[in-house]
Amino acid sequence: MSKLRYGQFKKKDYNRILNVVVDFCLEKFGYKIRPYIREAKLDDGEMMLFCDSNKHYAIFYDWQQFKKLFGKSSYATQEVYAMATAAHEMRHYYQVRQIYAKVPHESKETIAQWRDNHFNGKVLGENGCTLLDFFMQPMELDAELYGYYFAAKMLDRSIDVSNINNGYLDVLKSKFIEIYGEDHEDLYIFDVKSN
Repeated sequence: MSKLRYGQFKKKDYNRILNVVVDFCLEKFGYKIRPYIREAKLDDGEMMLFCDSNKHYAIFYDWQQFKKLFGKSSYATQEVYAMATAAHEMRHYYQVRQIYAKVPHESKETIAQWRDNHFNGKVLGENGCTLLDFFMQPMELDAELYGYYFAAKMLDRSIDVSNINNGYLDVLKSKFIEIYGEDHEDLYIFDVKSN
C-alpha cells in the first residue's frame, strides 16, 4: 500500500487514518453516534485514549507521543500503528455501547466480562498493575486483537511486531485461534517479522 519511507508520516496522515477508521468502524458496528476526536496531552507512553461519560464518547490522541514512539520508524510502520491504535479505541467504543445495549450483539458471558472489566478493571500503575496485567484484561485483550487484525486486514500484511512483547503476541494469536480456528486463512498476520 505504501512505500517504505522514513520521517514523512505527518499529522495530516495520522488524522486521516484516525477519521477513516472511526467512520469505517461506526458503519461496521451499526452505530451512528460519532465519538468526539480531540488532541490532548496524554500520560507518557499513551498515544490514544477512549473515554465515555453518560453516553458522550471521545477519543483523545497525543500526536507528540505517537511521534516519540514511532517517529523514527518507516512510513508503513507508522501507518500500521496509527490504524491499529485507532481501531483498538473504536473497539472500546463498541464494547461500552454493547455493555449498555438493551439487546447486545455479543454473548451474555462476553458482556458480563466486559461489564466487570469496565467498572472494576485494573488501572495501570495502581496496586502493582503492570503493562502486561493491564493488557490481559478482557476488554484490552479484545481491543488489542481487534486493532491488530483490523490493521493487518486493511493493509493486507502482517504487522511489524518489534514493539509487541512476543509473549503477548502469543496470547493474541491464541485468542485469534480460539475465535476463528487454527485453520483460518488470516493466521498469517501473526508471522513475526518487521516491515
